[in-house]
Amino acid sequence: LKCSKGVLQRSTVAAEVSMGQSCCVVPGEEEVWVVATCNSESSGKASEDGCKLQQMFEADQAAQPTLLPLRVKAKEQNVDCKKSSANLECSRESSQAEQNLLQAAAPQVEGGLDDWLKKWCTAEVLAAFAKASSQDTAVKSLAIALNWRQKHRAILTGAKASCWQGDMRVVARAGSGHPVIFMSMAHQPPASNSASIIEHMAAVLEAACQHMNHGAWGFDVVCDCRGFQLSKNLDPRPAIAAMEMLKHAYRGCLRRALVVSAPYAFNGLWHVVKRLLPKPTQEKILFVAVKEAKLEIEKSYGCAAQKVLNLLNHPQDKSSWKFPSELVD
Repeated sequence: LKCSKGVLQRSTVAAEVSMGQSCCVVPGEEEVWVVATCNSESSGKASEDGCKLQQMFEADQAAQPTLLPLRVKAKEQNVDCKKSSANLECSRESSQAEQNLLQAAAPQVEGGLDDWLKKWCTAEVLAAFAKASSQDTAVKSLAIALNWRQKHRAILTGAKASCWQGDMRVVARAGSGHPVIFMSMAHQPPASNSASIIEHMAAVLEAACQHMNHGAWGFDVVCDCRGFQLSKNLDPRPAIAAMEMLKHAYRGCLRRALVVSAPYAFNGLWHVVKRLLPKPTQEKILFVAVKEAKLEIEKSYGCAAQKVLNLLNHPQDKSSWKFPSELVD
């Protein structure tokens, strides 16, 4: 039996055929009229019935195709179809909204959008900006991110070598596919340059985004605050730059941050700069003790947990550091 929607087979559709009268329609089923033809591709009883009907028609060459009523269970099919259509329409609307967002931000980008910037504007990236509290906020944030990437292009592409400050780097990838960034405040250099620190952070965050795997979106950060010295952190510019990166250039990319054993002085710095972050991002940054951090790492990082735990438990061998990432892919 063949209709405009395709071949109906007993194995896939519950249908009953009767000659000369309509099938009874019960709740959850609908009546569909189809043309009976012989289909050599069909199999089983459905094919045999169709061929018998076709033989009846062959007796009269001028016979018009006969409509046969089918009783087809369609409630579930209709629901699935409606859901599919709704999802498709929603996807189209979201895609259009994201493209409108990009078009609105483009005039604010110095030098305009080139292929390198356009390549960065994936559906996932634009979707993160589209979640902003308002359209104006989303456009402004995206424009800031694009201009920031333009300014730091040499660092982000590796054309310029960073002057590494401390030990911040990508050290592992969780079983979920999320890269893990680790840094220890004990390894801050005695004399650091704020511009170099900012470039270091930018290179590491960019590397983390490149290492997302298995459909994962975002990265984790583990910051070991043991050994923190206020004298090395009197310049607020690196901390402010980090907050701005998470707010704009890497908007929505932070999955979670564990700030381990933060002293009172660090908390004071945090209360000053956290206001630069959107509330949802603030809530992803957790202040934990060493014991709590270890439990969370064991629970969340899968096969990568041991690598991160080793960094927390033992003094690091500086000769093993690889920047901006220790992952090979």
